[in-house]
Amino acid sequence: MAQQLWLPATWDRQVDVVVVGFGAAGAATAITAYDAGTTVILLDKAPQGHAGGNTRVAGQGYLNTSSVDKAMTYLHALCGPYRVPDPMVRVWAEEVGQNNAWVASLGGDPQEHQHPPVGIEFPELPGSDCVRKFHHGPVVGYSNTWDMLARAVRGRAIDMLYETPGKALIQDGVTQAILGVRAERDGKPCDIKASKAVVLTCGGFENNQEMIRTYLPGLPYCYPSGSPYNEGDGVTMLAKGWIRRAETLTALARTLGLPPAVLEETVTRWNAHCHAGADPDFGRTKMLCPIQSAPFYAIELSPSMLNTQGGPRRNARGQIVRPDGSPIPRLYSAGELGSIYSYLYQGTGNIGECLAFGRIAGRNAAAEQSWR
Repeated sequence: MAQQLWLPATWDRQVDVVVVGFGAAGAATAITAYDAGTTVILLDKAPQGHAGGNTRVAGQGYLNTSSVDKAMTYLHALCGPYRVPDPMVRVWAEEVGQNNAWVASLGGDPQEHQHPPVGIEFPELPGSDCVRKFHHGPVVGYSNTWDMLARAVRGRAIDMLYETPGKALIQDGVTQAILGVRAERDGKPCDIKASKAVVLTCGGFENNQEMIRTYLPGLPYCYPSGSPYNEGDGVTMLAKGWIRRAETLTALARTLGLPPAVLEETVTRWNAHCHAGADPDFGRTKMLCPIQSAPFYAIELSPSMLNTQGGPRRNARGQIVRPDGSPIPRLYSAGELGSIYSYLYQGTGNIGECLAFGRIAGRNAAAEQSWR
């Protein structure tokens, strides 16, 4: 038989399921697929010890709702004018309510924090009283939930390839089924066969300024606050010129290209608010500290974000779908890539969704019949 042009001459690796991205969604997908009896490879672009995506640097909370019907009502309300199809809302509500049981099945220790009504982002919305925020371990934060998920992955025979970003999908030219992933490893192409499915769990685009300008209108740039690659930039900012310093407000204004009189007037007004203990301009009640003693510092403020929610649309089975709603064969997603949240966001909802749709995608990917 002649070589099919879309197939590599040889595969560098072969498994049942390839998972691209090692955060909470990737971990949930890989664990679920592996426990269903499949072989799994997890790819991540970060070096070993730095994987985890936004999950690693987030607050470590995950959503576990207490009622399917109320959760559906609340999510519909969160979506506002940007409706999400009912089947997606239902499967989300059913699966998010199982997060605690799943975490416990891994040896985790689900603990609730910010007991309602604290922690409910939008208590005025119907169904909001079903919201429950949990984390693993005795304290929230400190990457505890992520560390638990990473241990669960490492405790299974799941092949891990770090510093191996996925670059392209390998697709059958006739059936359009996804047959594998072309990754990059050690600067060279690495073709990985997925005999059952590929699951994309590689997060959003908050570190890509070009995509921010393209997909987030009105933002010329936006810097992420959830990057996993913190490299001590705060220590070296004076050297980079990000922070300006001067002995007087007039001199500081000149270094910034601002009218000195305007800056001095602004600071005088701010100091008066601080002494009065009230901020009539913005209603701030905390950190009302006057600006009085030299040296004076200034830094440019810009929009910031933890993550993005956009990406390819998925269906209730976790399959990535075309614009007409038909699924692309053997291609799934979970997590922030194609997130279900379309308008308002409930805290802990991202990791909660990662766990829920990671399990959904993992189950359905593992149930595919091998193409060869």
